[in-house]
Amino acid sequence: TAETRGLISPQSRQKAGCTRPGQASRPPSGNHKGVSHPTPTPPNPSTPADDSQPKIPARGPAWLFWLIVVYGALMVGGGGAVRWVSERWWLTAYLTYVPPLLFGAPLLLAGLALLFRRDRRTRYAWLIVSLLWAGPGMGLSLPLGRRAARPDDFTLRVLCWNIHGATYGRDLVDQALRESDADVIILQETSGYGLEHETLKSLEADFADWETLNGQDVFIASRFPRDDSPVPEPVRGSPFSVAYLRVRTPAGPVRLMGLHLPTPTHALVVAAKRPRSLQPLRRRVAERTEQVRLTLEALAAEDTPAILAGDLNTPPFGRLYRGIARRYRSAFAVAGLGWGHTFHSRAPVLRIDHVFVSDHWRVNACRVATLPGSDHRAIIADLSLPTSRE
Repeated sequence: TAETRGLISPQSRQKAGCTRPGQASRPPSGNHKGVSHPTPTPPNPSTPADDSQPKIPARGPAWLFWLIVVYGALMVGGGGAVRWVSERWWLTAYLTYVPPLLFGAPLLLAGLALLFRRDRRTRYAWLIVSLLWAGPGMGLSLPLGRRAARPDDFTLRVLCWNIHGATYGRDLVDQALRESDADVIILQETSGYGLEHETLKSLEADFADWETLNGQDVFIASRFPRDDSPVPEPVRGSPFSVAYLRVRTPAGPVRLMGLHLPTPTHALVVAAKRPRSLQPLRRRVAERTEQVRLTLEALAAEDTPAILAGDLNTPPFGRLYRGIARRYRSAFAVAGLGWGHTFHSRAPVLRIDHVFVSDHWRVNACRVATLPGSDHRAIIADLSLPTSRE
């Protein structure tokens, strides 16, 4: 070669960028046409990597995903058991009256854990289970069945409210009732706190120009006159807290039924303290079931517009609620928006007060209102009825 013959000097070989086999190339020194070539610095293995930026793992642990899936399955299965078994078994009876808001606590903790992870699969699972809890699990209602009143329809506003014996103050209750602008008022717990005489006297004075009826601890007041039709046999002389009033309206006769079911919480407390003592719970369940049966039997006596309202002490997940909902529509389920919780008024966590209507009615609107003077929130339903019916 030319190099072995001495024709190419080492300086010429360096300028040409030629290297011998096994020899590392070196960048040319000096500037060529005014362009500088910085000498690269080889990496130093002893220099630690920059860990100042936090690293978010791309995938969370598999156990968190499966924990959310299993919790969702248990929530769906428990909801089905509550709807179909409800008070007939002590465990599902407890689940029926546990505020559904508590079941969101594990989802809240799982959501906080997912803030620091980029696991899409687990996030999607958490989102689906959370929607199931916030929607059907919490009893969310959408006003999909709301219908506007026609110009020639007869309109009626119904107020249903448990006043807790007016123990918070009769003046507050009286003021709230006057400002409600209701045509029909159905109250519960008008007695039972040692103040029934004063409470009933105050209510009768407030509604002196109305048609009123007091049955046990249920009070009904109507702007429309009473119809002299006989009271149905299942209601006449009933030992339960129920009141029946038939009134005449411009659209024809309307039946009003006020109902107050006894609460099963006391029996549940006894069963919790003594698990083998389920007899009080069974008696209370039988009493509530019989009261609902007699009420529905009385309303089935004739086919005229009917309104059933009261403190049923039964959430929408309960078996007794579904028994009534098979024949009558819940005004809030038809035209309400939200969860509609009515108890407790300061921190509502359960919907146990309801207004049911027959198929004759149009439900224009329904809402839950916090009125001063009770531990329950009131339900206000705006209804309409054609003035001419076949």
